[in-house]
Formats: sequence, structure tokens, C-alpha cells
Amino acid sequence: MSSPLAQGALQGFETAPIMVDRVRPCAPNRRWKWSESAHLFTTPGNIEALHDFARRLGLKRGWFQNKRDSLPHYDLTRRKHEQALRMGAELVEARRMVEASNAWREARDGR
Repeated sequence: MSSPLAQGALQGFETAPIMVDRVRPCAPNRRWKWSESAHLFTTPGNIEALHDFARRLGLKRGWFQNKRDSLPHYDLTRRKHEQALRMGAELVEARRMVEASNAWREARDGR
């Protein structure tokens, strides 16, 4: 069964295709030195808008993460998260992030 996002019912995403989840604690590692992070992401069909927003936010294209089974996104520090919100990104709850992730998966699978 395809998700509402994949079917085109974007459930409020139409006016704010660039989204961030809440900043959460995380474990620093060799690639991420901070103890908290958030994600900058979008729905299928808006990837160029995401890259443009990330560029204006000061993120490098090489930081974009697009693994087969995960949501295409950029990781954000707290400072960049706050800046993204000031620039117009929509703060969304985990449920909407999961919906976006499912929509990406279904778009990749051709459903």
C-alpha cells in the first residue's frame, strides 16, 4: 500500500517543501563531532529546491546523504537548524518525517 505522500496527497507539504525535524541528542563520531543533530529534507520531486535551500544555508553539496533505504537529507547542527527555521523551513514532527521517508522509498521503487 502506498503512503498518502506517494499518492500525491502531500498533507500540508505543498507550501513548505523544505522541512526540518527537531534537534535531538546523538552520539558524536568520526564524521559528526556534535552531540545533537537534526535533518533538513523534502518530499519527492523537490530535491533541487532542497539543494538550493542547503546552499543558501551554507551547507556543502558533499554533505548531502542519499542512501537507498533512507530519507535523502542534510544533517544540521543546532545553529544551522535555527538558521533554517529563520529562512522558512517548516518544523515537523517525527511522523511527517517518516511519511516523507516512505514517499521517497516508494518513489524509488516505482510504486
